[in-house]
Amino acid sequence: MRPETKHSAQHLDDSSAARKENTRLGAIDSRTLFRNEDVVHIDHQGFTYTLRKTRNGKLILTK
Repeated sequence: MRPETKHSAQHLDDSSAARKENTRLGAIDSRTLFRNEDVVHIDHQGFTYTLRKTRNGKLILTK
């Protein structure tokens, strides 16, 4: 097995464990929020916030 492949497999294992931990803590997976879109609007205490997914996979929240 090539080292890159082994590293990638380990990364997937780590991500899976992190998702399980986040779910247990009440976190919502971003894929659930975005549903194949790049922008989500969130109503919070009378204000609308915009959550955007960047090309690099980062999240930006604006009011």
